[in-house]
Parts: sequence; C-alpha cells; structure tokens
Amino acid sequence: MKRKFEIGLALGITLLMAVVLLSAAGPRKDRSHGPRMEGQQFGSGGGMFSERMTEALGLTEEQMEQIDALKLEMKSTVEPLHQQREEIREALKAELELEEPSAVEVGQLVISKRDLSREARQVRESFRESFQAILTPEQLEQLEELKERRHSRRGSHRGFGDQDDPF
Repeated sequence: MKRKFEIGLALGITLLMAVVLLSAAGPRKDRSHGPRMEGQQFGSGGGMFSERMTEALGLTEEQMEQIDALKLEMKSTVEPLHQQREEIREALKAELELEEPSAVEVGQLVISKRDLSREARQVRESFRESFQAILTPEQLEQLEELKERRHSRRGSHRGFGDQDDPF
C-alpha cells in the first residue's frame, strides 16, 4: 500500500513538474507568424520575402541580394534547431506516456527544448538586426510605419508569434 502511494506521489510530482516547466517555457508559438522556411513567405506577398514589402521599402537589387543571403544563412541555422526541437518534443511525449516517467528525463528534455527555442529566437533577432542594417534611414522609417499599420490593424490582440516577427 505504501509503495503504491509512493509511486503515485512520484508520478504526480513528475507530471506537475512537467506542467510547471512547460508553462515556464512560455506558450506555444502560433506557427502562422514569424519566419517560415521551405518556400513559405515572410508576410503575405509572394516568395520568401513579401513583394509588397520589397515595393513599399523600395529595395534595390543589391539590397535584395544581401537579404537573400541573410535568409539562406538564417534558414541553414534555424532548420536544424527546429528539427532538434521536434525530436525533443516527441521524446518528451513518449517519456510522459510511460507508466513511470522519469522526472529527471522530463526536466532535461523540457530544458533542452527551451534552450533550442531561445537559440532560434537569437538567430531571428540577429537576422532582424542584419536586415535593418541593410536599409537606408528612409527605408527604416518606412519599415516602422509598415509595422505600426500592421499592429493597428490587429489592435491589441497580437498573436504569440509576433514576438518573433523577423521585422
């Protein structure tokens, strides 16, 4: 009887720890925002970089080449991180489905997943800074206006993914 209680308590603590750690890592990002890979778009225009944004900012051919190089660099860095994060998510799911999941293993997986998310966020921030460094002061001003207009259209109901918006 005491052994069953101890097992139940250990399982309860493990699950509670997993919930707390997952909550501390923040809400799951809405995948409809932020940088996308594999031929998807930034924004709602065509290609990986919105044609509307290209036109609105008046980007030169040289700027577009620099931006393309930045996107390729970001993609080559972020895709493996996303793959690793997905593998960790699957391992976490499998561990939690066990009859007696290991609290240590669950904690390590959650921390690893959080660390990969932070690393991907840093890559996107670096992209944002490099992208903005390519723009002229006038284009930066126009970019800020575009972001403000987009924000005002959404009102105060910004999605989670906006935090990682590359622009």
